[in-house]
Amino acid sequence: MKKLVSILLVVVAMFASKPTLANEALAKLFIQSQGFTEQQETLALNVFNAFKAVTDEVKSSKGSIKLFFIDAATSEQLDANAAYESYKQWQTNVDIRVLHLLESMSQLHAELTPEQKQAFMAKLIKASKKDD
Repeated sequence: MKKLVSILLVVVAMFASKPTLANEALAKLFIQSQGFTEQQETLALNVFNAFKAVTDEVKSSKGSIKLFFIDAATSEQLDANAAYESYKQWQTNVDIRVLHLLESMSQLHAELTPEQKQAFMAKLIKASKKDD
């Protein structure tokens, strides 16, 4: 019965929500299916949110970086130092999010038993192969 309810919730979340909300709902259901404690579930969700923040930062700036280089290449004068400073700011934003992700992963890693880590990673690897 619990699996049926979970499947129903996943389907409803996928069709009734924006893609990001559906992904979060799926992540929550996946995490809840791992047999984690409430604390471990919270830490795993923090990892998901931190990973999402990294990917969102990279994706959101992709278009603006492309436009930046197009504007720089077509301008009357190209200021390499200003362009590099802009790049460094973007890289700093990404680095901050990556550090937060790694800290979140470290906290979850410390809370899981070796068996939980092995099972969780096996499921994540299997799920990631489906995306390839």
